[in-house]
Amino acid sequence: DPLPQGAGGTRQEAAARRPAPASRVEAYVYDITQGWAAGTSRLMLGKQVDLIPHTGIVAFDQEYYFGAGPCVGEPGRTIPLEVARVLDLGETRRTREELEEYIRRDLTKEHTAENYNLLYHNCNHFADAVARFLLGGRG
Repeated sequence: DPLPQGAGGTRQEAAARRPAPASRVEAYVYDITQGWAAGTSRLMLGKQVDLIPHTGIVAFDQEYYFGAGPCVGEPGRTIPLEVARVLDLGETRRTREELEEYIRRDLTKEHTAENYNLLYHNCNHFADAVARFLLGGRG
C-alpha cells in the first residue's frame, strides 16, 4: 500500500513509527504455604491470611520472577507450586526487548540474592517493579 501523502519515509520507517501491538500483562500468584496459611492462620496468628504469595509477571508468553536474582521462564512452571491466582493487570505497549533491557540495566542491580529481605525486598517487590514498568507506573 502506498504511504499517505505527507507521511514521508519508507514503509519500514512508517512501520517502525507504529505503536507496538498490545500484550496482556498478568500476575501469577503462588501460595508458598500450599494452603497451610488459609487453614491455620486464624488459630496461629489470630487473623485470617488466605495465602503467603510468591508473584511473577507474565508478558510476551514469559514469566518474569525473582529467584536468586531476576529470572524468566515458562508461565506457571517457574517454581514447583501450582498457580493459586491469575490477576489480569491490563495491556502494555512496551516490547519484550524494552522489558528485558530494563531488567538487565536496573533490576539486576536492585534485586539480588544479597539484598533480598523476606518482608521488605522480595519477589513481590520485583514483580511490582516489572508491572509498573510495563503498565506505565500502575503496578
